[in-house]
Amino acid sequence: MPEGVPMLEVNLLFTTSKRKLKTWAIIEVHHMYIGVANTI
Repeated sequence: MPEGVPMLEVNLLFTTSKRKLKTWAIIEVHHMYIGVANTI
């Protein structure tokens, strides 16, 4: 069982970083859309 714990932690860390990256990408696209909307 102790062998599976580090793997679970790495998996959790990877999932959270991926979620943060996805959130950041959505925010970036949203800001870009607002910028385009303001120029028109």
